[in-house]
Order: sequence, then C-alpha cells, then structure tokens
Amino acid sequence: MRVAIISNRVTMDYRANQKKILDLALESIRKGAELILFPEAAATGLVNSGDASADLMVAEPVPGPRNDEWSKFATENNVYFAAGLLERDDTYIFDSAVLYNPDGDLVLHYRRNDPGWHMPTDNPHVYREGTEIPTAETDFGEVSFLICGDLWNDDVFLKLKRRNPDWLLYPFARGFDITHDIESVWNAELVCYRDRWRESGATVLAANSFCEDPRHASVGGAWYTDRTGRLLASSLILQESVLLVDM
Repeated sequence: MRVAIISNRVTMDYRANQKKILDLALESIRKGAELILFPEAAATGLVNSGDASADLMVAEPVPGPRNDEWSKFATENNVYFAAGLLERDDTYIFDSAVLYNPDGDLVLHYRRNDPGWHMPTDNPHVYREGTEIPTAETDFGEVSFLICGDLWNDDVFLKLKRRNPDWLLYPFARGFDITHDIESVWNAELVCYRDRWRESGATVLAANSFCEDPRHASVGGAWYTDRTGRLLASSLILQESVLLVDM
C-alpha cells in the first residue's frame, strides 16, 4: 500500500489552500497513493484567535464545504483521505480530524482531547475538546487519530494505548518562536516525538503543517515510523513536501 504524507503550505487565503490540498492529493494519486494524510487544520491553519464570532466563521461543520470536497475526492479517486480541520458544531469549535474511505464515507471523526490548541482564557462554552479516542476498521487495519498536543497529554495517550490501534494518524502544527537554527532545534525535539510514537505501539504517519506566517508559524515535515519507533522515511522541514511511502 502506498501512502502520501503531505505537509502543505498554509496561507491566509483559505480557498487557495484548499485548491493546493486537492492539487497535491491528485499529484499523489498519480504516483500511486492509496491513503493520503494532511496536517492539523490543513486548509486554514490554527488561526483561532479567541474571538468566537470570527473563529466560528473560519471553522466549518462536518459535513461542510471543504470536507465535502475531500469526501468527493476520496470517492472519485478510490482513496482514503485524512486531514485536520477547525470544526464548527452549532456554537462550538473543535480541533478535529476526519478520515474518508474510498466510498467517500466518513469512517473516523476525531476531536482533539487536549485543550492546548486554544488559550486557557478562551470561552469554554465555545472552544471545546473531545473525550474519546475512536477507532476505525479499514482495509489496512485499525486506525486512530491523535492531534498535536494529544501526544504529550498522559491521560489522552493512555486512552490511545488502551485502544491499541495498528495505525496512528498524527496531524500536527509544530512551530518555534525562533528565526535561526530551526532545523537543529527540531532534530533534537524529534527524538522525543519518536520516543512517544514508539510508546504508542502503532505504525505512525505524522504530517506537520507548514505555515510561514509568524502569527501561526509551523515548520512542516512528514514522518513514517514502524511499531518499534524506527524512522523509516521523512521529508525536509521548512518547505512544502509530499512523502510517499510503501507499506
């Protein structure tokens, strides 16, 4: 099975981001991908500001305009499609991720459990978290999501380990408040990520968002580790990338 782990460049032009997501996905299909993974909040970036009225306009329902296009893409190309998004559910906002199967069905819908995606002072009646770690049975095994800070939340991580999925899809958006030597800083931090991925006991596909806007910066990159935490493939950070791996 060929997998495309994609770190797309995120700008403040959400329509352009969505078009680029679909273009990169199509490019991956042409190279034989059967499963495609995009990062956390792939079409918008983590642009939540704490202004609920503004953030509710950015977030989208499930089903919604952008994720409907992801579902349609999965159907038309007979592929699994996974990506993160800022989700609106009535007056609530979640940091979520979705997985569509080749029939376009939503087979896994996850809401980040860890609250670190928003400020502690944000309105708790608007900015919300999930409480469960759902799994989905697919053609390639049992799959779960974690999103970004979930990985470092011991309670959330324990729930994941109890589910014991075959595959962990890990969209995230990691950046640094520095302007130099970012690669060295990330390479040192990657050791900690790999240790945690190994502890999960799952095969991990990780996609980090690439955003150059200093307000929402993230450094990009994609990684594939086996159940022992061995790094099998990765892409460069600080650029848009498509990592193709054969399982």
